[in-house]
Amino acid sequence: MQHSNHNKEGRRKMLKRQLMMILLVLSIGFVLGACSNKDEGSDMDKENAYTSARIAEDKVNTLFATALLKDEKTPILDPVIGTEAKAKELLLSYFDESLVDKILAHYITDQKDGDNIIVNNEPFFSASILSTSQLDDVKIEGSKKEYTLTTSDQGVYSLKWIEDDDKYVVSNYEKK
Repeated sequence: MQHSNHNKEGRRKMLKRQLMMILLVLSIGFVLGACSNKDEGSDMDKENAYTSARIAEDKVNTLFATALLKDEKTPILDPVIGTEAKAKELLLSYFDESLVDKILAHYITDQKDGDNIIVNNEPFFSASILSTSQLDDVKIEGSKKEYTLTTSDQGVYSLKWIEDDDKYVVSNYEKK
């Protein structure tokens, strides 16, 4: 009978140690989970926001600053896109609709040359993120849901995370 009590005692001690280990592991996991801020955003999120801003501005340049009339001076809307409606549709993949409307209002004129729409030759992005070459070239603030990127020449790009599309879009731009 003594042997049986000794076995029960040993099992209790073993079970007690296992429970203590489980509690310790759960406690550590809870503490680590509480200490990490999931909204802060990782370096990868910041890099994605930065890259999204660069791609968005590049799309604007492709649409409005690449194609010229035969005089090689007058800028026109990229003839492959051809219409303001198609330009808007394309830009909505990279920008908030309200910013797309501002970009179109800046570039689109009522002047035409045949089927070509003549556009304003002044850049919308007067302080360009394309003049930077890496994330370290900009000041970045915010969290995964919304970042603000500021260039050295005071161009301020606001980007927001679109969960359904799994991407960042530029929601605002201003030159300070």
